[in-house]
Amino acid sequence: MPALNDIEDRTDRLALPAYAALGDADCEGLAELARPFGRTIVEAGFLKLG
Repeated sequence: MPALNDIEDRTDRLALPAYAALGDADCEGLAELARPFGRTIVEAGFLKLG
C-alpha cells in the first residue's frame, strides 16, 4: 500500500495542470469559493487540521 505522502504527492502532481490553466487570479477565486465548504467539512469533524 502506498504511503500517505506518496498519495498526496501524486494528487498534487496530477492537479497541477488544471491549476496552471486557471492562473493565479482564478486559483485565488476558486479558493475563495471553496473556503465555506472547507470550513463546513472541518466544523463537522470530517477533517482535522494540525
